Amino acid sequence: MIVQPLYPPLVPETDSEGTKLYPLEYYHDRPVSGAGVAAPGIGYGTAVLGAYPGGRERIVVGMAYARPPASTNLPGGYWLAGSDGGVFTLGYLDFHGSAVGSPLNQPIVAMAETSTGLGYWLVAADGGVFSFGDAAYLGSLVDDEISVTNIVDIERSEGGAGYYILGSDGGVYTYGDATFHGSGVGTLAADAAAMAVTSDGYWIVTVAGRVHSFGSAVYHGGHDGAFTDFVAIAPAVVGSGGYYLLRAVGAVYTYGVAPYFGSPAESGITLNDPAC
Repeated sequence: MIVQPLYPPLVPETDSEGTKLYPLEYYHDRPVSGAGVAAPGIGYGTAVLGAYPGGRERIVVGMAYARPPASTNLPGGYWLAGSDGGVFTLGYLDFHGSAVGSPLNQPIVAMAETSTGLGYWLVAADGGVFSFGDAAYLGSLVDDEISVTNIVDIERSEGGAGYYILGSDGGVYTYGDATFHGSGVGTLAADAAAMAVTSDGYWIVTVAGRVHSFGSAVYHGGHDGAFTDFVAIAPAVVGSGGYYLLRAVGAVYTYGVAPYFGSPAESGITLNDPAC
């Protein structure tokens, strides 16, 4: 048994010209076991990156989590994706490539991991998809000649051999074994922020916190109050029994059987940049 605390930054805080990169601000450590272990436990972080070509800001836009082998008690790991297509790996994960240097017509807006944890997809605002590791490229809105600039999310299908792409208008695009169960086009009172996939269905959450369910995804409630900064939704571990909603300030809301474990907002932590 070993304890391996690592202190931020785990990636350079600035580049050679002094441009701010991905400073991580909080950390925790936990015992881990296994041969050749290098598995930091990372808490909250910020990531302002400076200017994106065309005047857009380069920021962290996505995070994908992968579980470690069952033979260890490693705390897992995750990738961070930047709007420029950069990918950083933290914890027990490998780097499989990035879209840095690729001709991006629009910035990257989200990422999704494969079911094996050995690859990931990135999606741009125009629906262009970039695949790395064992993530199979299965098509994109760009290849389908669908002209949009409003894509906000990509999620792996339940079967693992496909993905969903979500537009801010509630439009849902399916590739591979991802099954279409409907969309929010024409029915959303606010822009869609993100989606979460469950068995034979999915949820879409708007920036106002209203949740829309499709297929077998069970509706467990939503916020739909005075806030307009909801950015993400994630399913509880147990089937479609619940989900979490996240606001940009770091506040977490639970519905159904999703247990509450705390949040930066409740802990009095003020984020330097919006959560995503």
